Amino acid sequence: MAKRMSQGRMTALLNLGPDSGNTDGATSNDLGADASPYNNGYFADLNLNNGRGNYTMIEEEEYLTLRNNKTGKLYRIVMEEIEPPEGDE
Repeated sequence: MAKRMSQGRMTALLNLGPDSGNTDGATSNDLGADASPYNNGYFADLNLNNGRGNYTMIEEEEYLTLRNNKTGKLYRIVMEEIEPPEGDE
């Protein structure tokens, strides 16, 4: 594992995954925590696979698509532009 630490940041060249040696009976793993959540995530395509579903979210220039990796079907996500709530900018 290659990593470099500076001012609270870590650069790593690795595949990040849950610890498979977990022996406390936990069935889920979290990235971040209630008290210390991540602010942003920057991804290419986002792959979602939990055993029941298997999808890839693809960011197009003007819209988002979901590809069902089990069936090969592609879905365009329809979004409606709204005004931000008061106080959000």
